[in-house]
Amino acid sequence: MIDEFKAWLEDNTGLYASLDAALDRLTPGSRILAVGPFSLIAAAIAGERVDEAAIELMCADEEALADFRRNIDLESRIPVRQGVEGVYDLVYAPMYVNHIPKKDLVAFLFDVYDCLSYNGHFIFSFEDSLRVDLSGERPVPLWFCDQEVMTKYYTVEDVLNTLVTIGFKVRGIEEVEVEGIVHAVSFDCTR
Repeated sequence: MIDEFKAWLEDNTGLYASLDAALDRLTPGSRILAVGPFSLIAAAIAGERVDEAAIELMCADEEALADFRRNIDLESRIPVRQGVEGVYDLVYAPMYVNHIPKKDLVAFLFDVYDCLSYNGHFIFSFEDSLRVDLSGERPVPLWFCDQEVMTKYYTVEDVLNTLVTIGFKVRGIEEVEVEGIVHAVSFDCTR
C-alpha cells in the first residue's frame, strides 16, 4: 500500500505542500503525531527533516502499519498511539477525516485541538462532498490501489464551521491536486 501511495503522490504533490511548510517551521525536539494510514510516509519524511523530532503514529490499519514497519521503520522506532494524547507541535492527518463516523468526528477534532502546543499546526485533508451526505459509511475504492475503505463524506462548509466552533484558526484551505471524480481539500489550522 505504501508503494502505491508514493507513486500516487508523485502526481499529486499538493497533498504535501502544507506539510513541507509546517516541517520547515519546526525546531529540533518538536513532537509530531501522524494520524491514519496515509500519514505514515509523512512520519518518515518528518524524521528525516526535523532533528530529534519525537514522532508518533495513530493508525488502526494493521496492514498499513505492517507494510510501514517492513519497508520504512524497520526497527519499529516510531511508537503507535491508540488516541490523541500528549502535546504536539504538528498533527498531520491526510485523508483521515473521511474514515471517522460523524458521531466521532467532533470528539476527534476536540482532542486534536486540546493536544496542540501554542502555535502548533493541525494539517489534514479529506475528500469533500458538494452536499451534505446523510447516508452512513460506504465502501469506496481507493484511487491509487485496488483496496476499498469505509468512507463518510463531509462538505467543506461543515468541516470549516466545526473547526471554527471548536476554536481552531484556519490558516489555509487548498484543493488537493487529484484527477478524475475525486476532489479533496487540505486544511492548515492552528490553536
